[in-house]
Amino acid sequence: MIFRRDAFINHALTFRYTKDIINKDNVRYRPRVEIRLSNKQNNFKLAMLVDSGADISLIPLEVAEILELELRDKIKSSSASESFETWESAVNAELIKGNNKTYNLGRMEIRVPTKKIHEKNLNSHALLGRSPFFNKFDITFRENIFKLILRKPKK
Repeated sequence: MIFRRDAFINHALTFRYTKDIINKDNVRYRPRVEIRLSNKQNNFKLAMLVDSGADISLIPLEVAEILELELRDKIKSSSASESFETWESAVNAELIKGNNKTYNLGRMEIRVPTKKIHEKNLNSHALLGRSPFFNKFDITFRENIFKLILRKPKK
């Protein structure tokens, strides 16, 4: 089933936070949603962290290579802890809910770090930033119950 824009009129989409095990004594719950990224004939699914502090989305270089993305201008980006070089690029994105429900997010600008991460868990290095995701939904973070709720924006 493919969601139409009006599919959100009477209900919300709810996502449980994912459990990230930092080490045996440190577990964190984080708001992640499954996103299918595509470019030409290539696609890749990632559980991306919904990051209200990120202006734009970020994916690992390994994913950009799988998708055969065009890497444009090199620019300096920064996180809360460091600055690093990234390429500008763009990718088609779909939000996935359940086994076969998707919501087309359209083509979105992204940043791609210039260095590979050399880890198996690529999800922990993928951020879903505010643009354009936060323009498409009213977003509620329910930290006390570890849930993320997406609703159609009110006009």
